[in-house]
Amino acid sequence: MIRPPHAIVAIGITLAIGGAAACSAGGGAAAPSAADCRVIIPADLIQRPARWLGDCIKSRAEGLGVLRLGKAEPYQFFLGRMASGRPVQGVLKVNGSQLIPAYRFDPEWRGVVPEADRPEQLTQVFRTGSAGASAAARRFASQGNAGSAAYYRKLAEDYRTPPFE
Repeated sequence: MIRPPHAIVAIGITLAIGGAAACSAGGGAAAPSAADCRVIIPADLIQRPARWLGDCIKSRAEGLGVLRLGKAEPYQFFLGRMASGRPVQGVLKVNGSQLIPAYRFDPEWRGVVPEADRPEQLTQVFRTGSAGASAAARRFASQGNAGSAAYYRKLAEDYRTPPFE
């Protein structure tokens, strides 16, 4: 039997993020090189390259942050939580107007929307997405990059609640 992490690598959906990545180790530890930080890109997002704006622990994207895809505006985004390089929950911004609230991900890494009769799930997804964008904003602010910090603060504000509430 192939264990899930090996199957994922075998079918090629794990991406080692290259030189533009912004992964870093938490707690003041030395940051791994960008090529050492791995992340699974949600299947709903097709642009490349990908850049994880968040912590990287044991060579995997971890915690709250933003996965930004594309070379220029309009970017695609995953705003939310990663665990061991895998997307857990958050908001997928596919294009300027299309959002996918991903309460979880299916085995092919497509976002699964919250259940219609569980509005608290939708609220939770947007709060997680907003927290991911806020984490990226804090990271940029701590690096002295006021422009990027403001950009991600605005994303956090825009996605704090579902757009139709």
